[in-house]
Amino acid sequence: MGRLIIDGNRVYELDEACLQRKKKNGQITEADRNLQLQKEREQHFRKNKKG
Repeated sequence: MGRLIIDGNRVYELDEACLQRKKKNGQITEADRNLQLQKEREQHFRKNKKG
């Protein structure tokens, strides 16, 4: 199951398995990198919010 990205009134589903395949094949685009950075920021925020 992918993650949901909410952008104003738009909702996108992030297919993490697809991103991993693209990364492995060297096919990552700038948009893919931005989504990955957003995911890492969210994880960092959640981790720091707990402590």
